[in-house]
Amino acid sequence: MGDPWDRTFAASIAGVEVLRGTTPRAPMTVEKDVTRYSALLPEGGIVRVEGYTDSWVAALAISLKLSFYDDPTGI
Repeated sequence: MGDPWDRTFAASIAGVEVLRGTTPRAPMTVEKDVTRYSALLPEGGIVRVEGYTDSWVAALAISLKLSFYDDPTGI
């Protein structure tokens, strides 16, 4: 039987995968700038944001958070 802790995870916006990785053997936080996918976020609209992880055990939990900011300098 395989190691139940090293599993893959993914995040998607509007059905487009924007992040994929492998879980470590400890709690983790991953941050990624998804600005290049901004066309998937319609102004004033609603879009589905999903997270996925596979596991041999039911002990893994995943949460997603999108943070928005406005850069007035445009940099």
